[in-house]
Amino acid sequence: MSGLCVDIDGIKLSLLNPFFGVLLAYLILGEPLRVTGLIGAALIVIGLFLSNQARARAPQC
Repeated sequence: MSGLCVDIDGIKLSLLNPFFGVLLAYLILGEPLRVTGLIGAALIVIGLFLSNQARARAPQC
C-alpha cells in the first residue's frame, strides 16, 4: 500500500485513556490501586514504547 501515509500519534495518545482513567479515579475518587491495574498500565506504556521504536525504524512517508 504505497502512498498511504497516516499520522498515528493521536491514535497512540488515545491508548493512554485507560491509564489516565485509573490515575484520576485514584486521585479524585479515592479508588484503590490494584496489582492488576498497575500491570495493565505497565503493559500500555511498554506497548507505546515498542510501537514508537518500530515507527522510528520504519521508512518515513
